[in-house]
Amino acid sequence: MTTTVTPVSDPAALAASVRALACRAHKALNESATHPAELRSLLQQARGLRAQVQDWPSDDLPHWLEHVQRRLENA
Repeated sequence: MTTTVTPVSDPAALAASVRALACRAHKALNESATHPAELRSLLQQARGLRAQVQDWPSDDLPHWLEHVQRRLENA
């Protein structure tokens, strides 16, 4: 699955990407039979979003994305 990285200049699209990641990651991390390709796709998406928001004035979203990335790496 190819993930498109949304420019931060489009806050609505960024929010939609974060929500989509949250939903997919929650499902993947709570299912016992998640396909490794899905985990890789989610990890790639989390890394891309983290790269976009690394210089944000607030640490909340970058911190959450880092947490999601770690959980996916350990799944």
